[in-house]
Amino acid sequence: MANYCHYLVGLFYNDWEVLSHADVKHGSHFWNCRCKCGSIREISGGDLMIGHTKKCRECFLKEINMDARRKKGKIKRKNTINTKRALAILREGWDIE
Repeated sequence: MANYCHYLVGLFYNDWEVLSHADVKHGSHFWNCRCKCGSIREISGGDLMIGHTKKCRECFLKEINMDARRKKGKIKRKNTINTKRALAILREGWDIE
C-alpha cells in the first residue's frame, strides 16, 4: 500500500496537482490536491484518474461565467478574426501574418 500512496504524488490531472495522500475512506484513496488557482481539496483517486473532477468549484464557476459573457457578446475572445474578413483575405490571396 505504501507504493500506491506515492504513485500519484507530484502528478497533474487536468488543473489538479497531487500533493499527498490524505486518507482511505470507504475503500477509496483520497488525495490532497491543489488547483491551478491555489485552492486545496481532498479528491478521490478514481475521480482524478477518470477525469470526473477537472478543476475546483471556483475555477469551474469562473469558466461558466466567462462562457456566458462571451455568448452575450460582452467579452470577445482574444486572437480571433472576423469570419467574413478571413474569407475575404483568403479569396483575395492576401498573406496572413
